[in-house]
Amino acid sequence: MIPAFFFGVMLVLAQMTTLRGQSSVGALDILLIASGLLALATALELNLRQPAAAPMGVGSPPPQAGFVAGLASPLSLFAFGSALAITVSLLLNIQRPAASAEDMATAAIPFYANALLLLCFVILLYSRHVRGLIWGFSLASLLVAVGYTIGAIIQLPQMYVETRFAGFASNPNQSALQALATFVALLICLVKLPQRQSLLKLVIYAAMPLTLIYGLFTVSDSLILALPPALAAAGLVVLDRFRIPLWVAVFCSLLLFILFLVGLAIAVPDIFGGVGSALQAQFTVGNQDTDRQALWNNGLEAWGNSFWWGNGPGAWSGLGGPYQGQEAHNSIIDWLSIAGLIGIIPHMYLMIALARVRPRFRLFRFACFLALFTFTMFHFTFRLPVFWFAMA
Repeated sequence: MIPAFFFGVMLVLAQMTTLRGQSSVGALDILLIASGLLALATALELNLRQPAAAPMGVGSPPPQAGFVAGLASPLSLFAFGSALAITVSLLLNIQRPAASAEDMATAAIPFYANALLLLCFVILLYSRHVRGLIWGFSLASLLVAVGYTIGAIIQLPQMYVETRFAGFASNPNQSALQALATFVALLICLVKLPQRQSLLKLVIYAAMPLTLIYGLFTVSDSLILALPPALAAAGLVVLDRFRIPLWVAVFCSLLLFILFLVGLAIAVPDIFGGVGSALQAQFTVGNQDTDRQALWNNGLEAWGNSFWWGNGPGAWSGLGGPYQGQEAHNSIIDWLSIAGLIGIIPHMYLMIALARVRPRFRLFRFACFLALFTFTMFHFTFRLPVFWFAMA
């Protein structure tokens, strides 16, 4: 129980690691991986002595042992497939003149680390330690959310990168992803936990809004775009709990939204003209959006040059052309440029597995997935552990 609890805490603190394809690996990175391995070892030892639990510790036990069921799950197969794709791409491109073998090997580290952590987490879901894992993640999420929210409100300078709130993460967008993924993960835990876990649910209820508050302070455009499906997923939980028909909720939401817009137009007559001007300014030359478009185009060009197996681990886009050592800031494009079309096969398998889940809450799961997927379209998230924790 204690190793799983510690692993849950470390998953929250993963946003502060340097495990992003950089040469420096800190103590926090080592603790993150070590905690996962330790939790996995204790779960396997317990599994040999006691029957396995169902995923998330609810329902009837599966017919297989927890270790076998965890290894056979779509997420475990995805982790193996992605690690294999990176290995193939690395071996085929190890002599590339565009980057040294050492640089490519360093860039591959976070992908192998994520595959290992994902495997540890999924197997823990089928063990008796799952509640310790959820307790650790939820409590750490609450404490980080409280600290970050206070730091954002009083504007602690050590938590800001230039003018944007970043907490103690490497950059603001990493904290924004942490906020979104934590919100989604906590929401799913809330759905899956049995009713008797009232104290743990109270911790989750407190952590969720605070998590979104510090996330909004990062001023991440990706987070803002991902908020509607994330909040829609939360709304679906409310609908289910209070047995409210979907059409009633949609009608009331539209009515309230229209009344809000009318009130806003009366109170601030120029508000919509100002928003239009601001949106138009977003597409002027040299801003973040036009830069991102250039990075996308050049990332796709890098992928086209090595269509089947990619260019190997690293950053292959750039503002002036491909192979300038910049990420495309789009997870799919970056992954294609790294691992090629073979790297998409594990992702396609994961999407097929998602479509086969049980009907109840299928719309809820789709909204959660859409929130995470929306964020991936504007940043490279596949090398950050918290993204895969929420996906799992």
